[in-house]
Amino acid sequence: MRQTTKVRALVSVLAVLVLLGSSAAGCGLVSDQTKQGAKNKVESKAQQTKQGAKKKVEAKKHQAKEKVNTKKHQAKKNAKGY
Repeated sequence: MRQTTKVRALVSVLAVLVLLGSSAAGCGLVSDQTKQGAKNKVESKAQQTKQGAKKKVEAKKHQAKEKVNTKKHQAKKNAKGY
C-alpha cells in the first residue's frame, strides 16, 4: 500500500512537471514568433526608408542635371549674342 502511494505521488509530480514544461515551451514559441514578427517589421521599414532615400537622391540628381543643362544653354545663348 505504501509503495502505491509513492508511485502515485511520483507520477503526479511527473505529470505536473510535464504540463508546466509544455506550457513554458509554448510561451517560448509565442515569444519567438513575436520576435520574428518584430524583426520582419523592422526590416520592412528599413527597406522602405532606404528606397525613399534612394528616390530622393535620384530626384535631386535629376534636378541638378536639369539646372546644369539650363545654365549651359544660357551660356551658349549669351556667347552667340556677343
